[in-house]
Amino acid sequence: MVFSLWSGPPKWASVVGVLALSAGLGAALPACVPYGRVLRAARPQQLTVEPNVLEAHGDVVPVTITARVPAKITKWEQKVVYKLDISYRYDERAAVPRREYLGSFQFTIGDYTYDPTDSRWLIATKSFQFPYAPEKHPGHLTARGFVTQVGKDIRRFRRDSPKTIELAPGIITTGRLVVIRPRLDFTPEKYVPVADSGSLELPVYFPPDMAYFNGQYGTNAAALAEFITENVKTQSIRIVGGHSPDPVDARSPRLALLRARSVEKYVKELLDKYGYQNSRESVRFSVSARPRDWSFFLDRVQNSALPEKPIDAVLDSVNGPGSYERKAARLADLPCAEYLETYIYPMMRRALVEIKHTPRPPRPDYELYLIAQRIAGGTEDADALTEDELRYAASLTPLLEDKRRIYEAALLTGLSWPACHNLGLIYLKMAQQELTPRVRTVLLKKAVKNLTYAAHRHPLSAELWYHLAVGQQRLGNILESLYAFDYAAKATGPAELMRQLFADKGALELLAGQPDDALASMRYAERTTQVVMNQGLANLLKGDYPAAAAAYEEALTMAPDDGGKLATYCRAVVAARAHDDTALGYWLAKAVALDPAAPDRAVQDLEFREYLTTELFRDALKR
Repeated sequence: MVFSLWSGPPKWASVVGVLALSAGLGAALPACVPYGRVLRAARPQQLTVEPNVLEAHGDVVPVTITARVPAKITKWEQKVVYKLDISYRYDERAAVPRREYLGSFQFTIGDYTYDPTDSRWLIATKSFQFPYAPEKHPGHLTARGFVTQVGKDIRRFRRDSPKTIELAPGIITTGRLVVIRPRLDFTPEKYVPVADSGSLELPVYFPPDMAYFNGQYGTNAAALAEFITENVKTQSIRIVGGHSPDPVDARSPRLALLRARSVEKYVKELLDKYGYQNSRESVRFSVSARPRDWSFFLDRVQNSALPEKPIDAVLDSVNGPGSYERKAARLADLPCAEYLETYIYPMMRRALVEIKHTPRPPRPDYELYLIAQRIAGGTEDADALTEDELRYAASLTPLLEDKRRIYEAALLTGLSWPACHNLGLIYLKMAQQELTPRVRTVLLKKAVKNLTYAAHRHPLSAELWYHLAVGQQRLGNILESLYAFDYAAKATGPAELMRQLFADKGALELLAGQPDDALASMRYAERTTQVVMNQGLANLLKGDYPAAAAAYEEALTMAPDDGGKLATYCRAVVAARAHDDTALGYWLAKAVALDPAAPDRAVQDLEFREYLTTELFRDALKR
């Protein structure tokens, strides 16, 4: 059957529709090509759409279509093939609506099966998706059948059904009602005009149960190689190996020393190959290990996002009686074992490289700033100041543009994480002030590039990874932002920052269409309005309407920034999905009282499609 999706006032079909594409002949066709016969044979076809109303999941809109077509269309398969084009049409108020092609069904051998209940029918199921954008709502999923000659140009040798069928309306955007308030407290410049300390620490990391080091695992390996090849006059290199108490590393305490020895061998090979100021004979090497090092482990646990109770459980397990192996086994049985394995243990599988080298004397502030300005302007060689001196000179001016020029000049002397980090923050600040979308995007890309380098060069700083995650999120790179949050969670930082990053990580997982992951992340976050609201949304998307309702009502008791507008509206959405008419009328009326824009929003929102013509809905919208 064929039905119209609109009848009088907007009222969407409440069940998955079974649609029949009508077919007819266009212009007169050559008798030798059976276009018309195939189109007529395909008339009884049926299309089933799931979901029957499209819904955004993260940045994409997925849909699955099942086509049931009479088997007799294959009678002429040596000459012609029957196909179905699937498209999404939107911006329908424009003179020419926009159309996005999603893909097609092709009824050739191998692309269909016979209906097991009736062999006179062919069945094909296919999934499609397209990127979400605000301008794509409202719109319609459409289908159009056509026949084309086998082996011929489709554009020239095809005949279309005269009618395009609307399969499903869209798009429900409830999944994007995420609350996210990134922490944008930029780290102040702490550089002081003093002599270089002459020391450098670089932790390099290893996979579980491995001690071989070739400079390929972890980004600090490249930084170590870079320092050696720069030939800074070096006095000593101390290497301390370690391992984690996970079930794999714990069984081999010799891994700690083997890792340190492996790094030592790697560094000496670099000195032999690239050294001219340094050699393996002129540099004092010290190699040691810290096997079964509970102090480093406990320090990381106590500075993690774990709540107080799991931390106490870890402390009890470590401080209790028994051997190292027995304590490690107790840790593996704790409820927080997954957190330890994911966020704590990877940073313990390391060798810490401590380098002592010759420091350089400081210069006065005025001299540093004048030289830095000349370097930034191109009238002085970049090597007139060290990267540290240039970076400090950038802190002497309040102007973002001057800071940017000096930081970029600093990077000409060598890529270091402090310079990249602060330049990235400058670009974030500049993007925040920029009104032109194109320019703002360019600035954000530069911010992300520099923050990426900084975070990889100083991977134990949760703040650096957090800033990178914020930059990626503002650029619209949701998955990349989630990766950065994951690294931030494995690093260390103040407890407040650690709990905030788990809150924001959960928010981004919601935007990515991952409600289960979002709820898991938010377990480690402080219970703020943002977290409670997002817990409500996650449960709503999972179909747990009582939990969603409870969360949104709890949020209303926490004095949200918008006066409860979003929480109230979302509570009405929960009622609509739960088919709770009484609650829907109550909460929708409250939403309208709080927000003058709520009536127009509700009328356009497909969450309320079943209620558009009801007296309950009309009464709720009355102000």
